[in-house]
Amino acid sequence: MLELIRKSLLAGLGAGVITKEKAQQAAQELVDEGKLAADDAKQFVDRLLEGANEQREEFQASIRDAVRKALDSTDVASTEDLQIIKQRLADVELRLAALESRERQGGPPGQTFEAS
Repeated sequence: MLELIRKSLLAGLGAGVITKEKAQQAAQELVDEGKLAADDAKQFVDRLLEGANEQREEFQASIRDAVRKALDSTDVASTEDLQIIKQRLADVELRLAALESRERQGGPPGQTFEAS
């Protein structure tokens, strides 16, 4: 019975936005109506909040998965891709700086440079 009431409250209050105060208020209303013993109110609130947290975590995980799938289906660079590009750009900048330095020092303009 308590589980049914808990699930009903989670659905009615919106599990993602339930606060401790709202849970305590709902429990007090059930106590006042005689549907819940006063001794069970704290346990009821704790279970209600635990259920709300679990549902919120499940919802966040499903949102993360949906966003990840959406990004995977597009041509958006991943963090790893960007790190590789940054490293390659840094290597090119070093090679360019070395070539420019050689040209300023009178080296042949078309000389190639091998990065180490």
